[in-house]
Amino acid sequence: MFNDFGRLTVRAQTGGAYPVSGAIVRIRGADEEISDVNYSLITNLSGNTETITLPAPSIAYSASPDAKEIPFASYDIEITAQDYYPKRIYGVEIFPRTDSIQIVSMIPIEGNGYGAPTGELIAEIPNQELED
Repeated sequence: MFNDFGRLTVRAQTGGAYPVSGAIVRIRGADEEISDVNYSLITNLSGNTETITLPAPSIAYSASPDAKEIPFASYDIEITAQDYYPKRIYGVEIFPRTDSIQIVSMIPIEGNGYGAPTGELIAEIPNQELED
């Protein structure tokens, strides 16, 4: 089913859009067929990882309104950086033959004087249902 590819770049930044360099970004396949996909990347001075190519379903699933298969692959991303809370994003969608940029807003551990959150921050992208 995963016989095509999409591309992903992860961008770590602060809420004010300042880049977070040196962040460790782990990308794992969330679907059973791609559970062995596992990348570990580091953001550059611009806060971006290198662009990687990831397995995705056939482009035919995206081109046909009658397709019964999900037209994207799901990946989970974990981002850690010194002086920032760790963040996890579940269900990042990668479509075939498409370049995607996942922007991750990092929160400094120092806080903002209004009571910073504790622990890790989790974002989950809900599953998309196909209509019959």
